[in-house]
Amino acid sequence: MSMRALCIISIPHKDAATTVYYRRFPTCEKRAQRLAGYVPLPPHKALAAALASCLDDTNLQSWRERVDRPLQLPALELSTSQGALWPFVFVEKEGLYFGCLPLVSVPPGERPELLSLPEVTTALMAVEAVIEVLGNSIPNLTANSAQLLKVEEFLSVAAPFGLLQFTQPSVVQDILKDREMPAPVDTATKVPAWRPVPFHGKPVLRLQLREVVHSTQCERPDVSIFTQVSGNLRVHAELECRELTLTMKANDTLKPTLAVGVRITTHQATESGSSTWSIHMTPPPTHPVEAVRYSLPQSLAVPPILGLYSMRGDKHVDFLLQLKLQAGIKNAFQSLDVRIPFFNRGCIRKSSLTPSCGSVSLTKDKFSLLWAVGQKFPASSQEVSLTGTVHFEERPSDTNESALCTGLTSYVQVDFRMTQRTLSGCSLDSKSILVTPPVKFKLSLDYEVRSLEYRIWNKFGEVPFATPAMTADSVEN
Repeated sequence: MSMRALCIISIPHKDAATTVYYRRFPTCEKRAQRLAGYVPLPPHKALAAALASCLDDTNLQSWRERVDRPLQLPALELSTSQGALWPFVFVEKEGLYFGCLPLVSVPPGERPELLSLPEVTTALMAVEAVIEVLGNSIPNLTANSAQLLKVEEFLSVAAPFGLLQFTQPSVVQDILKDREMPAPVDTATKVPAWRPVPFHGKPVLRLQLREVVHSTQCERPDVSIFTQVSGNLRVHAELECRELTLTMKANDTLKPTLAVGVRITTHQATESGSSTWSIHMTPPPTHPVEAVRYSLPQSLAVPPILGLYSMRGDKHVDFLLQLKLQAGIKNAFQSLDVRIPFFNRGCIRKSSLTPSCGSVSLTKDKFSLLWAVGQKFPASSQEVSLTGTVHFEERPSDTNESALCTGLTSYVQVDFRMTQRTLSGCSLDSKSILVTPPVKFKLSLDYEVRSLEYRIWNKFGEVPFATPAMTADSVEN
């Protein structure tokens, strides 16, 4: 993919837009001049003004008004004094807009779907790579920042003459460290873009099987429990090899999504309902990569923790929260915390709380309670509870307003982390790892399950985005 330009623009408001960084590629621009409908690149001020005008919320733009075709974000059409530039791909980060204008051969006036243009996807990867290069320096970035030299260094290697070759900053760093890249053994040997230089160091293979569980629960007969479990296999191969083969035991209902350079062979075992995946990476990159992604079917996704939350009151709130460990789940957590927010009620003045275990504290903003349950449920009951009364200040406060959670519509957020296990039953066989050519290496194998948006809603309020429970009448209809 060729880039005409890459830029960083600051827009505190429409009339104060400035270009922090602007890199144009003359070689690529000469190629663009040969295309029909060529529109030249604007100068610094005009580019910032064009983007600010396009993003201005006070003026409805034509690309927002059109309802006869899908919205083409993150690509915009920039209107300049000499014509329209499309597609301008951008990402907003810390108040700055990182943009890229790829070279796309499209007839004038046509706007095909973004999915049909690989140049747009690659341009987005280039923008995200620049964001990764700058890292924590983005909030304080100015046109005179020394950190912009890192961007210049990255682009000089990753995109010489505007031709993007690498989108991983770690790969570029490897090239800069090993400037004398070895030549291929023969002319037929192809060097993969994600591993252009050999690895130097102690051989280490790090494998992590990580799963995330979402859940929406409410102790009401008309609301069904919704649970989603998704996972990924993260591989970090700090070793020199041509091919890496891993064996992973998985549920036969899982459908894997593979990263570039990964292929998989499935061996099904019909009797046990499980299958074995042989995962091949040729060759594996030296930087961490998500080799495989998967999702557990909703019919098989089971929440590890069940909850009940009942809350009533306005300025004087009484509530009950109960949590129960699901049968078959190992009673061991790295951490288990519950956040109880109160919206549209002001600051908490005082509270009377009775936890069955753990401790409860008031957050710094005085709008929420934080219950640190601990690392285990009681062995006898495998249940915990928290009852309490909360009083709020009479003076209203608008710093914790919510248009969604009004009245009795509220929830508690359960945050937990478990290690050395998975909810899907997926596992890696450490004895079947095959490295070609053979090399001795240190193996680091890790499993992790963590919650994300694991919410239990108040049974006396509304439950947004809830799934209605299936009844006998609905099944018959």
